[in-house]
Amino acid sequence: SVAGLRGAADEAVYAATKHAQVGLAGALDRELRPKGVRVMTICPGGTATEFAMGAGRTPDMPGLDEMMSAENVADAIVTVLR
Repeated sequence: SVAGLRGAADEAVYAATKHAQVGLAGALDRELRPKGVRVMTICPGGTATEFAMGAGRTPDMPGLDEMMSAENVADAIVTVLR
């Protein structure tokens, strides 16, 4: 989640857990890279999923039409991993 890079109002606990994941991944990357293992995080912005809609969002809310599809996120991840 992009919350791992910047927090948002009313989401302090969520942002804190995402920051922890980013920090852990960075530490593991530095620790394991000499052994040939790379660790990275994926921090997409808003992604239009059933989970996102279940979090109180509705299709008519402003900005939701700009969210990425899960397929776009997956395609970007595959591109990075190649």
